[in-house]
Amino acid sequence: MNFQTIHLNSDSLQLFDSGTGDPVLFIHGACASMMHGEALAGRLAGRYRFISYSQRFHLPNPPQADGPYNADTHAADLIALADKMGIQGCKVIGHSYGCSVILTAAAMRKDLFSHIYLAEPGLAFLLHDDRYLSLREERAEVFRRIKVCFNEGKAADAVSALMRYANGSRGFIAFPEKIRWDMIANASSLHRMVFETTPSTLNAESLTSINVPVKVLLGQHCIPVYNAVAEEIKRHIPHTDIKIIPECAHDLIYVRPREVAMAIG
Repeated sequence: MNFQTIHLNSDSLQLFDSGTGDPVLFIHGACASMMHGEALAGRLAGRYRFISYSQRFHLPNPPQADGPYNADTHAADLIALADKMGIQGCKVIGHSYGCSVILTAAAMRKDLFSHIYLAEPGLAFLLHDDRYLSLREERAEVFRRIKVCFNEGKAADAVSALMRYANGSRGFIAFPEKIRWDMIANASSLHRMVFETTPSTLNAESLTSINVPVKVLLGQHCIPVYNAVAEEIKRHIPHTDIKIIPECAHDLIYVRPREVAMAIG
């Protein structure tokens, strides 16, 4: 793996670059880093140039960087990084919150991606009608507990609470140990997301403007909120397929990288 620092105007982001061929960008989720793409790199770098970077506020980048924590900020960084590296019309895969970043960037720049892969996207704003009331209430309660954990100085418990929710019955312990420790190390990024985030411009209307193929990847045991979001994405982006990855949930990119890589092609 080739580890690099990419300078974007007054900011910089850390990444690793592995393999040769057409590029595939990986965009990690909440309280994560570029290392969350390592398992996929091991499966895709033989066919692609696999690039995984740490988003702003995420280690090893400075946790206290300037700017609001939202999908617009991270999408602008993604676009700037792709331009800096001369990447255009590439495949891109995102996990969880990273999917919001990808879709925001795709709505901003129509030529940026050729194919979009979304691993358990968490676009909660799509679940606004009465059918999803119980899902919204459950999610709100989880984030209330996360705030309590942070206010009590229990950052690791805040991360664990989010990942137990996201991974359902498989729990936080199902994530590989290296990933669990990295998530806890990135607790400050979750703190910013929970307490400092500002609204993003991504909405249902902007989703309809995305005109490249989209594939949503769901774990077989995913919690209902991700199923609901996937169906709403398919409703707003008609050229969307949904693929189920067996014997996993939100941990799909870590514990089933072979099946995820096969879905990418």
